Amino acid sequence: MHRFAEHGNSGECWGGTGAARRATRSASCRRQRSPARWSRCRGAVDYIFWQYHGMSAVYAQSLTGVRRVENGLVREFSIIRWVTAYAFSLLTSTLGVWFVAGSFGAIVLKPILGSETVAALELKPYYPLFIIFGVLIGYVCKSRWAHLCTPWVWVMPLVYLIMGMASWLWAGSGVSAVGEHFLGRYCSPFCRDQYQRTVPVFSTIAFSLGVLGHRLRSLS
Repeated sequence: MHRFAEHGNSGECWGGTGAARRATRSASCRRQRSPARWSRCRGAVDYIFWQYHGMSAVYAQSLTGVRRVENGLVREFSIIRWVTAYAFSLLTSTLGVWFVAGSFGAIVLKPILGSETVAALELKPYYPLFIIFGVLIGYVCKSRWAHLCTPWVWVMPLVYLIMGMASWLWAGSGVSAVGEHFLGRYCSPFCRDQYQRTVPVFSTIAFSLGVLGHRLRSLS
């Protein structure tokens, strides 16, 4: 009787029979018997829930920051890669073409054609020896180092040539005199302006044609 009086109504929690008294208490009975414990458990669950959401938000922000850093690194790597490819193409289409064409002219063509003919092929417009080897080197470069050979290599030499022609025009020279000096035979065979400004334009354009030729061949 004391046990039933202590726990209130016997039908609510413990039941009236021995089998019911030996049975496990239900969740509702436990809430009735220990509301403070239930409140603590619910508070712990809510705390874990909000902690999880807070960690999820922090993780999402961290992931967003990592992705931004990755995108920045990709852009920087693309810029560095483009600059490297352009520098390689510029050096190859100017100094490389000069070296190969000069060596071929001195070793192979000079004993056959003579020094005057070789000098005319190398030093007089429109520089056929540099054009031929520019196309060949561009084609080989694209076939061996495709990611380092760009067809837009002629842009900087052309800008440099235009700047030289503009300086002559600004100094008072006529258009025909400027064209003859930079593009004609009047300045040949020893013309520093043509060697520094005009020949690189011809060799880089020939190099670009070789690169484009290999690209068209690979597409066909």
